[in-house]
Amino acid sequence: QVERLDKRNISEHYLDRKSKNIEIDSMRKTIISRLTESKQNIPHYYLRRDIRVDSLLSLRSQMNKGLIDKQIKLSINDFIIKACANALQEVPECNIIWNDNKIIQFEASDIAVAVAIDGGLITPVLYDLEKKSLVDISIEMKSLAKRARLKQLKPNEYQGGSFSISSLGMMGIKNFD
Repeated sequence: QVERLDKRNISEHYLDRKSKNIEIDSMRKTIISRLTESKQNIPHYYLRRDIRVDSLLSLRSQMNKGLIDKQIKLSINDFIIKACANALQEVPECNIIWNDNKIIQFEASDIAVAVAIDGGLITPVLYDLEKKSLVDISIEMKSLAKRARLKQLKPNEYQGGSFSISSLGMMGIKNFD
């Protein structure tokens, strides 16, 4: 259904444009609400660095050869997730969230990882990563990503985490917000 945009809810630039309303499910509404709230109410900072991963790629290749019989294939993202979990343990001042004018610092490394789904992104959370091996992380992340794409995640599986990872490196993107 094509209709004119409601003048009360949109800037002048878009008033004369034809558009259509796209219905969203309750999970998508929750994601939109939380992301908006997060950007408005929580201080953000971004860290970026170029790195050479030749040795990591070699190590990954060797490890994957040893995992062929178990039908497990480690991804670069698995290594990034584990490295971030370790970093949160080494620098606990970064393992924090802002909540109601106070900072909450966590002991566990709980990391949200962006997963592309039909219509956008969702960030399932991997909990207690400081205790998990690369293989455990790989298996759990693949399961969460599969269930995310099927829209089968429970709310406790996409809520929480003090750190988020989103990667477009496989698409040649070097930097994004």
